[in-house]
Amino acid sequence: CVVAMDFNSDNILDLAVSNIQDATVVVLFGTTNGSFVIQQTYTFNGSPTCVTSADLDNNGSPDLIVTNTRNNTVSIFFNNGSGTFIYSKDYKVGRTPNFLTIGDFNNDNNTDLVIANSGSNNVSVLLNNGNGSFSNATNYAVGKGPIYISVGDFNNDTNIDLVVVNGDSDTISVLLGIGTGIFQAQRTYKTGVNPTSVIVGDLNKDNRPDLAVTNSKSDDLSVYVNICKG
Repeated sequence: CVVAMDFNSDNILDLAVSNIQDATVVVLFGTTNGSFVIQQTYTFNGSPTCVTSADLDNNGSPDLIVTNTRNNTVSIFFNNGSGTFIYSKDYKVGRTPNFLTIGDFNNDNNTDLVIANSGSNNVSVLLNNGNGSFSNATNYAVGKGPIYISVGDFNNDTNIDLVVVNGDSDTISVLLGIGTGIFQAQRTYKTGVNPTSVIVGDLNKDNRPDLAVTNSKSDDLSVYVNICKG
């Protein structure tokens, strides 16, 4: 898993890469010629599967969030402003977390987290307290083997909703947000065989977000056109 962000405020994109086999996350600084230089390697007790970046503590510098599959946690690293990261805390989530994404789920202008837990068939939502610390996880049931999450406003109520790819049940789950950080129970939709990822976009130019899902074992693509309020 890799994320691109300007970590050291030089207006050049840098990279953070998770390496599950050697349990590290490597940060590489970008240069003006498009090459990268390893800045720092961070070692984990668990198995870091997914990394993303956002300004969690509202200080203007992007921080790192990493899922740890082996110990069922998500790790927070704060950016000191120069692209060096300082470990903050691990938060417990469901079993075998393997993907995460971000969004403002309770409309407080802070970045919250949602994690797909393939071992417990649920997603964990962690709400940001405003300083980069998080509430305990709230878990929501989805299908078997959730492996990917995207966000969007599917019912046009200005609140962020979730769509989760369930690789082992050949479904996607849509969870509608109510704007307070709470999500309604899942609605499930069939996909092809072994879905792996989903994108959100207006595919038919009607100003409603639609979905496209890749299916690895049926070698096809499932498209879902948004026709009503979610």
